[in-house]
Amino acid sequence: MAIRAWRPVNEIKKNQDQNQDQYLYHYTTMEKAYSILCSNELWFSELTSTNDIFEQKVKISFNDVKKPHNGTDAYQTIIAKIKEVRKFMDKSRKKIKLLCFSRDLEFSDEQKEAYNRLQASMPHDYSAINVIGRGFSLPRMWAQYASNNKGVCFIFNKDEIINKVKRLNHSYMSANVEYHPLYRPYLMPVEEFDYIYNLITTQYDDAIKTMLNEECQYLRYDLFSKLSDWSSENEFRIILTNNTGEGTVKLKDIRKAIEGIVFGANTDDANATIIKLLGEKYGLDVRRIIYDDIITRIV
Repeated sequence: MAIRAWRPVNEIKKNQDQNQDQYLYHYTTMEKAYSILCSNELWFSELTSTNDIFEQKVKISFNDVKKPHNGTDAYQTIIAKIKEVRKFMDKSRKKIKLLCFSRDLEFSDEQKEAYNRLQASMPHDYSAINVIGRGFSLPRMWAQYASNNKGVCFIFNKDEIINKVKRLNHSYMSANVEYHPLYRPYLMPVEEFDYIYNLITTQYDDAIKTMLNEECQYLRYDLFSKLSDWSSENEFRIILTNNTGEGTVKLKDIRKAIEGIVFGANTDDANATIIKLLGEKYGLDVRRIIYDDIITRIV
């Protein structure tokens, strides 16, 4: 258990320079895991095909943009501009790709104390290997994205993933997802509206690229916000556009970014053998997650 990727959450050090997690976790089915390993590729998904229906819609309010023009001759002009901006945002959504990961949990002080008490109460043989809170031991993720504990979770080095995205030379943004109990449409300030409208009228096809490059506040809110119902995913995501919106965006040579592979507690013997053999073939550490009463461990 000496490898850092398998240590308990309280022993995983954060990247002090960027205050970000060291690892990213990607849950998938056994079949897709085979494809990722054999093709040596990780594919971006379409934003409009996510399983969160709210995420497929633009979350934006133009109330502050309308207010100064209410009752004036310029009102119809500003309404026409708003329609143009909204139409552009709707259309641009089809050009946006995303890659989603989970993260290690961040415990509050109270949770840290409870975790330490739990660790101290365990037999010595188990206390070093309790992986509760690690990004590869999230029950909802195993159930929803990894075939009800029969699939796979990849452990990726975050820096390696980001570096591979940079080498794609696409416009991108990356950040942790923020969760909200209710969706609040982004109230666009007049200054930002004028800026975006100018981008649309002068650049159009490149406007969304410029907005991503400059980390537009509207896009940051719209693309990195989800309802609290999804908070157990503890998500980090990468958003990008290749402008045309066509084709599939792929991260190549992905095996070099893999720090470990975990397969589910319910994986059958045949798939367990195959994933272990693939791990051995590519020099990757493959382990199974196990649940023993209050202890979660990997073997």
